[in-house]
Amino acid sequence: MDQSAAAPGVPLAAPAPGTRPGRQPRGLRLYLIGLILAALLPALGFGAAACWTALRSYHAAAEGRLLDSARALAAMIDSEIGARRAALEVLAASSYLDPGGDLAAFDSLARNIGTAFGGWVTAMDSSLRLVAHTFIQPGQELPSSGGGLGPGGGGAAVARVFATGRFTVSDLAVGRTSGRFTAFVFVPALRDGTVRHVVGMPILPEHLAQLLRSQASPGEGAIAVTDGRGVMVARSEDHERLVGQMRPQGAAQESWQATGLVSGRRWLDGTPIRVAYHRLATAPGWTLWVNEPEATFLQAWLGPLLALLVGGLLALGFGLALAIGLSRRVLRPVHALVRHAERVAAGSPPGDFLPPMADAPVAEFEALRIAGMQAEAALRRGETRLRLALTGAGLGSFEIDLPSRTATRTGQVLPARPDLPLAGFSLDRYFAETVHPEDRARLEAAIETVARGEAEHYRVEYRVRKGQDGWTWMETYGGTVERDPASGLPLRIAGVARDVTERKAAEARQWLLMREVDHRAKNALAVVQAAVRLAPKADAAGFAAAVEGRVAAIARAQGLLTETGWSGTGLRMLVERSLAAFASPEGASQEVPWTLAGPPVELTAAATQPLSLALHELATNATKYGALSVPGGRLVLTWQLDQAAGLLRLRWEEHGGPPLAGAPAHSGFGSRVIRSGIEHQLHGQTTMRWATEGLACDIAVPLAQAVAPTRAPEIVL
Repeated sequence: MDQSAAAPGVPLAAPAPGTRPGRQPRGLRLYLIGLILAALLPALGFGAAACWTALRSYHAAAEGRLLDSARALAAMIDSEIGARRAALEVLAASSYLDPGGDLAAFDSLARNIGTAFGGWVTAMDSSLRLVAHTFIQPGQELPSSGGGLGPGGGGAAVARVFATGRFTVSDLAVGRTSGRFTAFVFVPALRDGTVRHVVGMPILPEHLAQLLRSQASPGEGAIAVTDGRGVMVARSEDHERLVGQMRPQGAAQESWQATGLVSGRRWLDGTPIRVAYHRLATAPGWTLWVNEPEATFLQAWLGPLLALLVGGLLALGFGLALAIGLSRRVLRPVHALVRHAERVAAGSPPGDFLPPMADAPVAEFEALRIAGMQAEAALRRGETRLRLALTGAGLGSFEIDLPSRTATRTGQVLPARPDLPLAGFSLDRYFAETVHPEDRARLEAAIETVARGEAEHYRVEYRVRKGQDGWTWMETYGGTVERDPASGLPLRIAGVARDVTERKAAEARQWLLMREVDHRAKNALAVVQAAVRLAPKADAAGFAAAVEGRVAAIARAQGLLTETGWSGTGLRMLVERSLAAFASPEGASQEVPWTLAGPPVELTAAATQPLSLALHELATNATKYGALSVPGGRLVLTWQLDQAAGLLRLRWEEHGGPPLAGAPAHSGFGSRVIRSGIEHQLHGQTTMRWATEGLACDIAVPLAQAVAPTRAPEIVL
């Protein structure tokens, strides 16, 4: 936040609502002087004039206090919504929502921010399909669509954001996933001027009700918030019973001003009340209501009025002198409140909270002081939550002063160092000495485009120097935050930055992996083509079964390789999954009819598919004609690493099957598939013996072709 003080004579804010343009408001001292002059009127008119003036002054003060309370409380609610909007805009600016972005990383970031605000975060695409919902536990399936249920549902609000590209707040509805009354703050995630996603965060009615209860004075009235349809969102009294109900309508509210007073009756018991309302600036149609019983107004001034009529003449002289001294005492705390408000509006540290106004014991001023302190505390809490959200998201902030071409930043991305301080460093020197030469022109062009007023925001990725030889990738998002009142040109740019070095490295690794997967996919298609070409075609059903089985074997190998990132797979796991397809269908309770034995072996990706096909052919033959075709038959599969010969040796032995009469007269299709994969692809050797007790197959594959090299463990510092 900019800590510079406002120049003397420059207004700190726009004129308050309800004031006439070009007309300066009158000071409180002038009103007091007018009251004193009225006291000096001729004796015949004193009683009526004094009574009328006292009545109007007190009535106006009471109504003004009620209106000020409505404005202050509305500002508090606006700050709550504004804090959520700011946090969501940070999320919407995240590159995780870019096309092809990392939604899992976005979900993790959103959960941190949702937790900081005591709620959750959702993100939807243009079809209202949820792409993230932090109310749902990680791993659970997301609902098909978002938006609350009922007329106030968020679907219309989300559609409005997609249509306009602007922030909005939905009306109260029942959450489709949470099942609770909620209203949502939605912001657009713009990419190249198009709304790609809408990011939302709930406004929980119970949270607003708790804030309203903390501001309500016991027994003096109630505070409520309604949405654009007049539905009760939160109330300081009977919130749980009244939330979600339509507020009773008086005159057409569409013609009401932004702030005003109306008379009515209490919702619960019909007691006459005076109601001040103020429309929220951040949520169109939302209104804050503050009411007090009419009896409070009458009882407050009826007694003093009677006393004034009886003792007016006797107290005239004394009251005139007392009024002069009292005006000074009343104006002193008022001036203190004004100075305090000016310091807060100028962004300067306000110092300690104002002490109680002991020299002006006026309840309204004390209530105004307390309400101002509470509103200020609420604003500062919102700023603190925003800073926590930025810190939790790993973001750093910066500001650029365009006239002086200097910049100020936080140190989250690049820590302070002698050649790059945190405050007041030269922008031109930063370009020349810190930014990578290949990225310098792109960064300068982006900033200059905003500085000339040709664009409101910019986003750019570039490298900055880290130490003597290293570089860090940084992503920055900035925009205009202050303009010259005369020319309209930007004076100050502010934004956020984050370190995306790891993301850039991940993108490079992903590109290499895509090339490897493409290569492996082509190999798999070649194997499938060979399987189709070699399968017997005389019998259509047999041809389909043979192709289906071999494609399934290839798919199993592909699945294992995918699990390990195409770095290979374990031999035992490959054998177990290949034989699992031929297990008995009666259930896992029966003992499997095979025995496996051998040391741990990590196969290469190139050896996984041929061995998977060989095991499939052997198991298919055993199921049709061998040990697995009859009850009691068993097979034994063993393997070993023959380091001396440089071979991986596997032995397949079948026992207890139908007696064999010897080797078949012709080599079958399965034998050709085994030899094609082992001998031609892996340069290995297969030997088959058809003994009387069953088939025995020996497979020998060079270690260089079959076994993945052992990698040294990575050391993480």
